Amino acid sequence: MKKYTITTAIIAISISVLSCGSKDKEGATDNSTPISVTVSQVESSGIKSFVAASGKIEAVSNANLSTRMMGYVNSVPVKVGDNVKKGQLLISVNNQDLQAKRAQVNAS
Repeated sequence: MKKYTITTAIIAISISVLSCGSKDKEGATDNSTPISVTVSQVESSGIKSFVAASGKIEAVSNANLSTRMMGYVNSVPVKVGDNVKKGQLLISVNNQDLQAKRAQVNAS
């Protein structure tokens, strides 16, 4: 089996070397008639060009929000893009657990 593989490889290499070695090179000549074309000058048509681009818009400043206690969010009274002021309520968290603990401390 090994002899057969070596013999096949030698034959394939010799065929490829012999087929690439031709010294007679003929150039391909194109004797067809040329195609006629009309040429025009570039003119401004008055149409304004436009640009379509994609990208990512980022705010000039941003803030990460976090709460001091864990809980479920009741409401978010502001929307994305709204201007907010210092002290404005941004998020309302369910505080029933905190109120229950306070009532328990006050009762004892």
